[in-house]
Amino acid sequence: LKGNASLVSLLLDHGAEPRLRNKDGYTPVHLASQYNQLTALQLMVRAQPSSALLATRNGRLPIHLAARQGGREVVLWFLEAASENLPAMLEAEDSAGADVLQDAVVSGSVPLLNFLLASHRLTRPEHSTGKTILHLACMANHLLVLEYLYQHDMVGDPNVRDTWDGWSPLMYSARYGDVNIIDFLIRRCQANKQLTDRHGRTALDIGKLFAILIYIRPYFVFTL
Repeated sequence: LKGNASLVSLLLDHGAEPRLRNKDGYTPVHLASQYNQLTALQLMVRAQPSSALLATRNGRLPIHLAARQGGREVVLWFLEAASENLPAMLEAEDSAGADVLQDAVVSGSVPLLNFLLASHRLTRPEHSTGKTILHLACMANHLLVLEYLYQHDMVGDPNVRDTWDGWSPLMYSARYGDVNIIDFLIRRCQANKQLTDRHGRTALDIGKLFAILIYIRPYFVFTL
């Protein structure tokens, strides 16, 4: 975790195994990726190249952990070093159906998102639960990511509902109470305020359910 490359090198020289797992399936390579320790990561992957493709018990590769933390430098190195393993890295999903692109959206890192889209044409639109990258950006309250998606014509249908409870991006925004995102979805993306989920609730109803109605109500009462 401390990224002591000299110590990592010494341990590798004396037979330390970078593919050793803990109870959750995490290896030292996963941890170095998660904490953006690039030099230590490079030493371990070069010693055991297969360690880059080992998944945790919930299906997460090291590159997923780096992307979730917005670690552009680590993600870039993985993709450059991947060679024939590149498709496997880009297409791999964890047990919840998340891939590298979706992890980048959740991280809120616009530079990483831009790099992935520009360099590797990642366009898979949906999570296994039916959530689009618009859903994920709203759930994580990342307005800058939403603006990026809008500017690059990647918003898609703002009223798509997931397969969990039938929530739209606006419903998630109402749940988490970010009024700037609510305003953006209604004004810029033309999100439908009257859309209902599987239980017949609108976004405003969901805001009321989670006791944040006082903050979001003005965005639903008035036509914006």
